[in-house]
Amino acid sequence: MGKSYPTINTERLFLRPFFVSDAKEVQILAGNKEVNRTLFTFDASKNGSAEQWIISQHDHFEKGEWVNLAITEGHLCILIGSVGLEIERKNNNAELVYWLGKDYWGQGYATEAARGVVSYGFDELKLHRIYARYFSRNLASGRVLEKLGMTHEGRLRDHLKKFGVYEDLEMAGLLEEEFRELQMGGKLYRL
Repeated sequence: MGKSYPTINTERLFLRPFFVSDAKEVQILAGNKEVNRTLFTFDASKNGSAEQWIISQHDHFEKGEWVNLAITEGHLCILIGSVGLEIERKNNNAELVYWLGKDYWGQGYATEAARGVVSYGFDELKLHRIYARYFSRNLASGRVLEKLGMTHEGRLRDHLKKFGVYEDLEMAGLLEEEFRELQMGGKLYRL
């Protein structure tokens, strides 16, 4: 019998596992040109890619490699994006990954969902460090990570090629002890 996928409630959001039935909406949301430009490896614009991505998540979860959750809005459970952790147990760390449908940008949803998953990572998975990467041109992601209390750790110049263009990646990270200090200082709200 497999592990039980977590669900997380925040003030406005419900984070739950993805279902294959979400594939069409994922392809619409993540396949949007502006959203797709922010993704590193997943190209939702290709037919069938969203379904394959969802199916792969469950296998990776069973192996303890990923926890990826659908971000749904309010009690209506409208799918608006994705948030998760790509776990590397050898060093007890994980990469925070997320995306939102374009219509949901600028409303604090990414920060709220990321806070929920970061708390889960430190509290439930007992991680030592959570980090994130984002394209230098994606200033909104940088602001999300700053609100989480992450420290900017550097830039990887021309690190990834996206749509034929080399892109710089920014790196940010948060240690478990820093997360606890932020919680104690009231700079992170409890979920």
